[in-house]
Amino acid sequence: MTLPAAESRSIRVEGETVGFVGKIFKYDGAMESDYSDMDSVIFSLSGLDNDFAEYRTIQFFPDRPAEILDFLDDEQEQPSSEIVQSMGNTVDPLRVVLALLGGAEPYSHSEEYDASLCQGDFSVFDGKRHYLLQLTDSGQELLEADRGWGYSGQALRCEMSVTYLETTDGEEQNPWYKDDEEQRTIWLAEIEGSRVPVRVTMSAPIGKITGRLELPQGI
Repeated sequence: MTLPAAESRSIRVEGETVGFVGKIFKYDGAMESDYSDMDSVIFSLSGLDNDFAEYRTIQFFPDRPAEILDFLDDEQEQPSSEIVQSMGNTVDPLRVVLALLGGAEPYSHSEEYDASLCQGDFSVFDGKRHYLLQLTDSGQELLEADRGWGYSGQALRCEMSVTYLETTDGEEQNPWYKDDEEQRTIWLAEIEGSRVPVRVTMSAPIGKITGRLELPQGI
């Protein structure tokens, strides 16, 4: 994961499936959001899904629905502009990370949202799925490193409840949405004066996915 810095206002996440899951569900890809202009955020995703190439680029605005600029997927066609318009204002999948880092005021339904406390609701669109992501502060927790290069110490545990949404008109479920829910968890810690995500877990087609921050030696 690459976080915003003085020379860049982007967040980038790269990953691939490994081990037993990787033998059954093979994925290698990256997503990135450019926050250089908060009035026109560009989100991009590219990867190989079981050897099929996928990519999409979406432009997000603070005062109107998103626009899909580029789209390729082996399972479905690009959602129509009518479907995207029906979602209303949405944010990119990495905006929640930016908010947790305190990098920008999130477009949240909660007027009392405090970026330092992990609270709020976000309407998120990733090009294929539209979902409501709700943050809940679960307090401090002592993390034990499960890898030699991982983080050990106190961390803020933030629960992320994901609910896949239906069409806004309340009629039959839109085929671009999913009707299930899932739970994700992210842990944030203070490292060298900055708050950074040190671990994240989420459900997967088989079991769960765990991402870990790899710390440089000496930290």
